[in-house]
Parts: sequence; structure tokens; C-alpha cells
Amino acid sequence: TELTAPTAALAAYGPNAIISHRTAATIWGLLPTRPADPIHITLLNANRRSRPGVRVHRAQRAETRRRHGLRVTSPAQTLADLPPHELERAYNEALVLGLTTHQEVRRHAARSPALRAVVEDSAGMTRSKMERALRALIKQAGLPAPQSNVKLHGYEVDLYWPDHRLAVEFDGWSTHSSRTAFERD
Repeated sequence: TELTAPTAALAAYGPNAIISHRTAATIWGLLPTRPADPIHITLLNANRRSRPGVRVHRAQRAETRRRHGLRVTSPAQTLADLPPHELERAYNEALVLGLTTHQEVRRHAARSPALRAVVEDSAGMTRSKMERALRALIKQAGLPAPQSNVKLHGYEVDLYWPDHRLAVEFDGWSTHSSRTAFERD
């Protein structure tokens, strides 16, 4: 299964080892698994080398949790360890899945300029690829960033610009459970 290699890496590196970085992100469900990726392990106060298929990182301390019985960096710490190009998607997933909060992530943002930029730029979570794509187009066009998935007059709207009194519902038929729900939404 997908946990066999991380479990083996933890066993090989001992009690000071924690699954971290992109491997932790896949275990938390923040990013998809890529079979060719190495297993990322952070060693606390230990000095051992990487092995084939295992990338070792070193740290004095780490915020850890248990996931599927494995020692894994917390979702907020995992985000701080990710490369910039994967952060926005992983951050959004962490919020949508309820694994962390904006405030928890903000505490880790000092370690990562890329994470700090995502946290400061974020106007809420998105719930679909279409919403993320539209937000990217809005940003690329230099338009003001909207808030995402905001309650407005008892309804939740996908994008909202309060200063312009503009709300946008962007998802299509498949996101709404029935014709009645689609028309109501």
C-alpha cells in the first residue's frame, strides 16, 4: 500500500525520525501521491544520511501528529516544509479538510516566505478546480482578489467582492446535487 515505504523508512531511521515534507502532505491528503518521489524523513537531533529512495532533513524540533499510526509532521508544519509551487493547493486542501486553521498555519509562516505569501494572499478556501482556476485568472489580470466561499444573506457564494457588492457562483451543474438545488443556488 501507499504507507509501506514511509513505515519502512520510519523503522530504518529510528525513534528520532518523522515523516515530513511532501510525503507528509500525501499522507494528510493534501497532495496526490507520485510513486517516483522519495520518502521525506526529518530527523530530530540526529545525523544520518539519505539512502536511495529516502530524503533526510534535519531539525532541532518539529510539531508532530499521528496519522495512520505513523509519526508525521503536523499539517501546518507540513505546509511550511513544502516547495512554493505546491503550497496554494496543499494549503487549500488542509483548510477544506479541516486539518488546520489559518491561524495555525500563520504561526509556521515565519519559517517559509512562500507560505507567508500564500497565507497573506489567501481570502479563504476554494472548493473546486474551477474556483482555483478562476482565482488564478483574476490574479493574472491584476483584478482585486475576491473572498471565497462566503456566507451572504443566508447563502454561500463562491467568490465575493464586498467593496464592489459583487458575488459570483462559478461551479457548474455537477457541483449542485439536483436541478432544484442548481436553480436555488
